[in-house]
Amino acid sequence: MQEWTTRCLKMLKLEPIANVVIVAQNYPPMMEAEVVGAITEQTDLPPMQVEAVLVALGNLASLELKEIGIFTIRKLFTLKLKHKPPTKARPAKNIIKAYPSKARSYSI
Repeated sequence: MQEWTTRCLKMLKLEPIANVVIVAQNYPPMMEAEVVGAITEQTDLPPMQVEAVLVALGNLASLELKEIGIFTIRKLFTLKLKHKPPTKARPAKNIIKAYPSKARSYSI
């Protein structure tokens, strides 16, 4: 990984920065228990209540996507439902796409 990074820096004619940590592409995402633990630490709520809120949020999102086709949490993300019609090669299917809010995408 380091060799690839130094080659890219040379191609772009950039100097390597000292003490830079490169995050691997295959970094595992947080598991549900880790998410609940992080929210528990930040909010001082018991883990059971945090899990109940997440379940309720998931149920609300699926209900809104079925009825309206869009679910938005302001300043966080938007979920949109898109229906793809059938073709000769594949059956019809519904696709859910997630879009970050502008404020969230600028903060990353």
